Amino acid sequence: MTVDADVATLARDVRYLMDRTLILDCISRHARGCDRHDNDLITAAYRSDGVDEHGYAINPGPEYGAWANETHAETSRVHTHNITTHTCEIDGDTAHTESYVHWFLRLKGSDKVRAGGGRGSGVPDSIAELLSARELEVLLLLDEHLATDEIAKRLFISEHTVRSHVKSLLRKLGVSSRREALEALATARR
Repeated sequence: MTVDADVATLARDVRYLMDRTLILDCISRHARGCDRHDNDLITAAYRSDGVDEHGYAINPGPEYGAWANETHAETSRVHTHNITTHTCEIDGDTAHTESYVHWFLRLKGSDKVRAGGGRGSGVPDSIAELLSARELEVLLLLDEHLATDEIAKRLFISEHTVRSHVKSLLRKLGVSSRREALEALATARR
């Protein structure tokens, strides 16, 4: 390889990494905007011709922030959206991305927390009302088939703390294994 070829390859690779980073930053700003009820931050994540398909609701991208803020305000007093798995394939000027989010809502007028995430993989109330917010996070990561060390890294906690949360959620769900906890979750989702 020549120096010119090396520089061209390096420039191409840096551009690819920058594009991926800009896309993930946009998705993260969207989640942050939702958590802060910041309509401008949410709206900035969409092109003027963008569309948000949010379950039953389909909104033009620039109108999504107002809808999301109103919807969140009706049901919850505090919420957080955590981006988990994010894939991004870039081909020229086209990017194909898919991102998963775990969300947690502290219900209005209550200490109960609702949780959900992924593709239609929310936690039904019958399970959510039994667990703490952190136990819900651990359960959703178990549902992604992550091991103890992977959950610890994802949540920035120790493996011992993960095992404590698992032990607690098993007790609260009345089951004796992770497999049984996931079976209980799957049954509740039906």
